[in-house]
Amino acid sequence: TVVEKLRGSDTPGSFVSLELEPADQPGATKKVELQRMASEVIQDRRSLFELFVEILNVAVLLEHDTETELDLAATGETLNHLTTDAIDLWSKMFLADLEHDKVIADNVKNMQASEREWVRA
Repeated sequence: TVVEKLRGSDTPGSFVSLELEPADQPGATKKVELQRMASEVIQDRRSLFELFVEILNVAVLLEHDTETELDLAATGETLNHLTTDAIDLWSKMFLADLEHDKVIADNVKNMQASEREWVRA
């Protein structure tokens, strides 16, 4: 399985190559190379994904509840909570990305200014 192939060296930055068979193309294979990231780097992304999976699970329960056995108020409250958490986490990640981009832009400007000073000297 894919999970078995992903196990092994868990060193951030290391690569793992997988040869996969697309479900819609039996017999065909596609090589995929993945680079491992440090857990702390992807933790927010993993958490956001898990929130989406929980939202989807509740939605599937609602879709398949033909006998209205679910407590709709509690289900709505759960969806509201999960969606709010997902939006809050996405906003946090978005702001962190903006800050990261600003730091990079500032560093580039400083390097350019430093180069101009060096060329003038």
